[in-house]
Amino acid sequence: MALHKSSYTQFIVVGLGLTMVVIGTLLPWVRVNPDRSGEPIPDILLPHMHTGFEWGSGFVLLPLVVLLALAFLWSRPIQRYLLVLGGGLWVVAVPFQYIRELSLVGFQSTFVPWVGWYLTVTGGVLIALVGGVTAFRRQ
Repeated sequence: MALHKSSYTQFIVVGLGLTMVVIGTLLPWVRVNPDRSGEPIPDILLPHMHTGFEWGSGFVLLPLVVLLALAFLWSRPIQRYLLVLGGGLWVVAVPFQYIRELSLVGFQSTFVPWVGWYLTVTGGVLIALVGGVTAFRRQ
């Protein structure tokens, strides 16, 4: 099967998104809200507050890798791009679920999203965009 120029672009964007997700899962997802510097901050360690591979990293990466591997091996283009779309949406949903579940984490809360969270979400959006736009164009 010959690859078209647009296929190369899709592979590059998905690769960039996957790289952002991997780096984002290794970086901290939350930090203390800098706007609350004068207020007392609870002395707790939330999941994803420090650098490294944690419980949520595998929860994000494993389904994404499985879906992208299936998409790579799938022969029908529309199903391939729907798998890529599903993988990207999964990666976007997990960080938002993380914020929703923890009462001290939010955009105006005691702990706010940080660089790893934003990288993970941005990588997921890139992956989902490639899958969604390509599936829409192929119909």
